[in-house]
Amino acid sequence: MAFFKKKPKLIDDIPLGVAWVTKNLNASGYRADGTIESLKEVDRFINDEHRPGGVLDGKMGSIVFGLGCYIGQVIIDAVGGHWVTDDNDPRGELTIAVDLSDGSTIWPVMRVVKRIKEGPENAIYPYALGVTRGTQ
Repeated sequence: MAFFKKKPKLIDDIPLGVAWVTKNLNASGYRADGTIESLKEVDRFINDEHRPGGVLDGKMGSIVFGLGCYIGQVIIDAVGGHWVTDDNDPRGELTIAVDLSDGSTIWPVMRVVKRIKEGPENAIYPYALGVTRGTQ
């Protein structure tokens, strides 16, 4: 009788992504303490590493996922909400969402992609401030 390993679920990967990003940002000199203020450090990290030869140069799948998990969890911790995942979506790592306590939905991984592609005018910290102020 063959035993098959259960396919991992996205919801189980989120806390791993949060822990991985927290550990690596802190080890690299950024302050990742789970506060809204720490999202300034996420912006600083993206500014520092989105360059030729930087960590975000072409190989950013797991890093982007982890950053999005961190951002989403910081916002959940600040204002309440819960993760929404779809393991059947082939782009599920990108489309994980957070349903906030006020009924609105955000897509933190997609926000990281937008920040990287479109630049500082799409900074994470001001976005999170707007989201969290809107739910209080």
